Amino acid sequence: MNRSQLVAEAAKRTGLEEKAVDAALRGILEVVAGVVAKGKDKVTIPGWVGFEQVARAARKARNPQTGEVIKVAKSKSVKVTAGATLKNIAAGKVPAPAAPKAGAAKARSAKAPAKTPARAAGAKAATGKVATPARSRAKTAAAAAPRKAAAASTGAKGAAAKPKAAPKSARAKSAPAPKGKAGKKGK
Repeated sequence: MNRSQLVAEAAKRTGLEEKAVDAALRGILEVVAGVVAKGKDKVTIPGWVGFEQVARAARKARNPQTGEVIKVAKSKSVKVTAGATLKNIAAGKVPAPAAPKAGAAKARSAKAPAKTPARAAGAKAATGKVATPARSRAKTAAAAAPRKAAAASTGAKGAAAKPKAAPKSARAKSAPAPKGKAGKKGK
């Protein structure tokens, strides 16, 4: 299975778009690469896999074709370790996680729960804006009001407040569309 097949299968199982799954996978791989490059820490997904940098000391080796002794310089490499759950699945002791039924992923995505901090972060990634609760928005707007007033009084560019639309009760109600020949179908 290559990367595009992995992304497609994960998208099918989670009900997310392939672009979102690909972006998440790219982010995870970048974090793993950064941690391994520094060499100070280990990335572990408990039960599944671990990644860490290892140092190899300088040593002598033999060329298998000529038998000549060769000096091998010290180097750094990566060590990937399978976790216990993955080992048990590979050995057949535990069944692999089953793919959800065809409609299960769609049902999950259609029945979206209320926004949680994790979903809000996903919204930020998709739109570039952070979804905030109503109380937080009210506090933010109240805190921004003095700044906007100060900017307007100093004549800063773009600081002039836009006039707000009138409330629905104050708006003029539009008259219903006149009934013409188009409205008398079937007679």
